[in-house]
Amino acid sequence: MYAITCWAAWRVSLDQFYLPAGIRVAALLVCPPRLWPYLLIGEYAYFAQLRYPLIDEYGLAWVILGSAFLLPAVALVVYAHRKFMTARADGWLLSVAVSAAVIATALKLGLSHLLSENPSSVPIATRAVRFVLGDYIAILTVAPLAVLWSRRHAMDEWGRWRSPPTVAALAVMLGLGLITAMAPGLSDASKTSLQLTMALPVIVLTCIHGWQGAAVGVPLLNILIAVVTPTSGLLGSYDERTFTTQQLIAIAGTGLLALGSRISRHYHQRGRRDLP
Repeated sequence: MYAITCWAAWRVSLDQFYLPAGIRVAALLVCPPRLWPYLLIGEYAYFAQLRYPLIDEYGLAWVILGSAFLLPAVALVVYAHRKFMTARADGWLLSVAVSAAVIATALKLGLSHLLSENPSSVPIATRAVRFVLGDYIAILTVAPLAVLWSRRHAMDEWGRWRSPPTVAALAVMLGLGLITAMAPGLSDASKTSLQLTMALPVIVLTCIHGWQGAAVGVPLLNILIAVVTPTSGLLGSYDERTFTTQQLIAIAGTGLLALGSRISRHYHQRGRRDLP
């Protein structure tokens, strides 16, 4: 199942939005360490079918070793943060996202440079920026939802999501995404403005629901932007205009998740003080 999910996510990924990186972290967050060896088998199966046809172009060493250490390295990052996962403050997730994105990119580019028989003509610094941002955004898209799902039985605030301000914020975000995707004749500047405006409902959700609001709003925002991103139809497609927007959204998403964590912690501290 893990291998199939990664493969399906890879089919719709861009250089600047690499969904398998988010699925990798989410799976490690949801699954206990005793199941991680099975994730490793799934990861190897996913990369085997992906890279086996490329042996003649890039060489056997790259096919076998080029991605062999990605999941173990990211697993070490997640394991190092496990003691923080039960805390009320969820700032640790940003640390996981940054660390996993940087380490995975360093491994991918380093091993590719050492092992590949046909290295890319794109400058390594350019590839590094794209890969780090693509992994980071993907992690911020999938991992918060995985954390919410793992805590679903311990949360008693889901009824508040039916409140009119929450429904209105979600409707506005979806409406802006629909306009961006379907309105004819929009200029690039107008599309960029609409994409940035979609961050405003996420701010509202964060102020109302704290970290839960950011954990739902930020992934939804990233998904909407990815859906309306123009592609070449080729795997690993890249769009420069959207890349600039995603850099701003990544910064905003990071800030909102951090702010949401602070708001939630404040709510819990105030709740404890109000107890008799």
